[in-house]
This record gives sequence, structure tokens and C-alpha cells, in this order.
Amino acid sequence: MQPTSSSSSASGGAASSQPPLSVRQQLRQRRELEDLRKFGLAPLAVDVVTGQEISPNIPAGLSQAPWYYGMDGPTLEHQRRNATNPDDSRKLDDKIDQVEVLGKQTTFVAGACTNCGATTHRARDCLMPKKKVGAATSGIVSGIDQRVVSASDDKGGVSYSKKRDGWSGNVQCNDLWEQHDAKRAREEAEANAADQSGSELGGRRVETGGGDALLRAFQASAGDTQSTEIKQLPRYLENLDAGAFYDPITRSMRGNPHAEKGSIHSTFRGENERISGAAYRDALDMQSRFLRGETDCVVDLNLDAAFKARRDADNGGVTKASEGSEPETVAVVSDVDKREQLLAEMLYHTAPSKHSQLADATVKTTGASSSSTAAPTLPPASSPPSNVPQRAGGHSKPFGSYFDVASLTWGYKCCKQTTQGEQCTSSAVVQ
Repeated sequence: MQPTSSSSSASGGAASSQPPLSVRQQLRQRRELEDLRKFGLAPLAVDVVTGQEISPNIPAGLSQAPWYYGMDGPTLEHQRRNATNPDDSRKLDDKIDQVEVLGKQTTFVAGACTNCGATTHRARDCLMPKKKVGAATSGIVSGIDQRVVSASDDKGGVSYSKKRDGWSGNVQCNDLWEQHDAKRAREEAEANAADQSGSELGGRRVETGGGDALLRAFQASAGDTQSTEIKQLPRYLENLDAGAFYDPITRSMRGNPHAEKGSIHSTFRGENERISGAAYRDALDMQSRFLRGETDCVVDLNLDAAFKARRDADNGGVTKASEGSEPETVAVVSDVDKREQLLAEMLYHTAPSKHSQLADATVKTTGASSSSTAAPTLPPASSPPSNVPQRAGGHSKPFGSYFDVASLTWGYKCCKQTTQGEQCTSSAVVQ
């Protein structure tokens, strides 16, 4: 029993390791199956709704419903018209408005059209080209008297289909319809008789035409000339499902193209996706350079190597002080302090010397000599001046004076809160 299970597991692993078929291979198999069905070498497709066989002469673009119909297989239900009012499409033999020819006048009659001489309309309603010498002057009548015979007295009695039926009221075509109905009845009777005879013989007679016919069909399909132009794949087609392809004949997408919509692994996430990729980080770098006064324009495409190197060094968060007689000092400036300094320079135009004092105040030194001669700490930036009036909630700074880079929201500088209307929680106000 063990060899059998191992062999079955090995065969299952080999089957699962096979790569899935591409769209081109699937289409090729579909075309081969359609050709086999046309020659009677394969069973016909069955409608998933009605259960009837679908003729192989019906194109796949008609028998395959689009993905938004929710059909699991071939069907023709979406091709049938479900009219709300069946009377609009039936009984088109009712008469509609007809044009009746009354004749043509030999001489001009008083009250007729002065342009063509017809007695059924006036000169302002005449459809013939305006003559230099009209019928009233020359006496030559060129217009024909016509009138419109209405099929119903009320204007809304004629349906849309009946009004636009060009064969309605034509008596000559009635014989053709009768002949067509008789021919269809004979064909149905012959088909029923052939089916009964085939069932009595115990099998279904299939006319294949030999293997040469099938070979000629494949050669004809392979000999078609195709365009060899190589086109680049559009960006909006990068994330499409491999099984969802576009049918150029019906101009419709036969599969759900956004089956994995919303995935973060998508290569192209739309034209409005702006907060992604290196372009967004470069835009932030350009804005910061403009706010620091290093460039004269917000849009600065010259991101030099020195700025990138400095940015990489700032991300490390560790800078060494200058060497001297003093013991080695390491300035550990966190990202929060750097953001505060940058925002203070952006909003209040503070001098760089103040930033250096703030940086020196946050330096952690080692040794007794450095601790005894430590620089005096500056008052916190959130302490409100004495001459500034208090605002609602006890805030010393207005809303919008502080910008949180992490959450990209504005707030109060005194307490660094980003919710407007909250009570100030700074140490100066609490005291």
C-alpha cells in the first residue's frame, strides 16, 4: 500500500507543479474546441439557463455573457429581449401614416403653391428648390399633389416600432411571408423525421467530411495575416486578471478586470494615487528645501548629491561634535527635536543661532567637568509670554501654529494638540 500512496502523492505533486495556462493558450484551446464542434467531433455547448444545446455557428462573443451578468457558462438569455410591453414589437402589420398621391395639375390653380403649383401645400411649406420664375408666373406646374393618411386619430396611438416599420401596409409582401412560413414548416417536419429515423438506427449520424476538411480549416485559420506591430501595454491594463480579456468584436470586457482591486501590490493604482513611491518623498524634500531657504522655487528638480547625503546622515540621528581639548561629545538629537526646529524656522522665522542653542542644550555630555560647566537650559518653547492674552481653552498660541509631521495635521504649539477646542495641557498653563 505504501508504494501506491507514494506514487499517487508524487503524481499529484507533479500535476500541481504545472504552471497555469496563459490567456493565449486558453484562447487557443477554445478555438480548437469550437472547430471540433463545427465538424461534429465534440459535444455541443449547453445553455446553463435553459439546458438546450447551442449551435456551433453562434460566435463565442454572443454565447458568452459578460462578467457582470453572473453567468457560469455559455448562455443566450442575455441576448433575448425582455420587452415590458410585447405589443410594441408584435403585430407590425397594422397600418401607419401613409402618403397618398392625388395627381398633378396641368395648369396653375388659384390658391396653389406659387413655387411648384401643387394644391396641397403653400409656398412657405414647399420642399422643392425655389425657382426664379415660379409656377404662378410661368404657369408650369412641377409639383405633385400628395396628402398624408393617418392610421389613428389620436397622436399617441401608434407605437415606436409600428411608426418606423417600412414594410407595414405593403400588401405585396404578404405572399412572401406565407411562403416563408410554409417553407419553415416543411423544414421542421423533415428535421423531426430525420431525428426519429436516427434514433431508430441507434445512433446519431454525423457528417464529418473527412480529416482533410478539418486540416484545411486549421490551415486557413493559421494562414491569416496578423499585424506584427509590438505595442506597449497601457498602464490601466497592468493589474488586469489574466483570465479577463477584452473582446474586440463585441467591444466588451469578458471578465472582471478588477478582481484584485485595492491590493497594495498593484503596480498601477490609478492617476489619483499621489502618496506613494519616490515621487512623494522627493516632493516633501523639495518643500523642506524651499522652506529652509535653500532654493527659490518650491519645484526644485536639482536634488544634488550633497543634499541626499545630508538627508541620509540626518536619518541616522547621530552626529559627532568637533574634536578638541574637551572630551568627545556626542549629540543625540531625536527626530522629534529636528522636526520642532524645522517647524519653528518655517513658522516663526527663528534665527539659526537659536537652533544651535537648542541643539547645544539637548547635548548629553560625559564627565564631571562637562556636567559642572553645562550650558543653561532655555525655557520651553511652549511657555506663553506674559504679554500675550489667553485664548479659548487656555491656549497661548492660535490653532495652526503647530504642524504634526507624523499625522499631517495642524494644532496648537503651546500644548501640541491637534484637536481644535480642547483644553490646553501645557505645563505653564497648568501651573
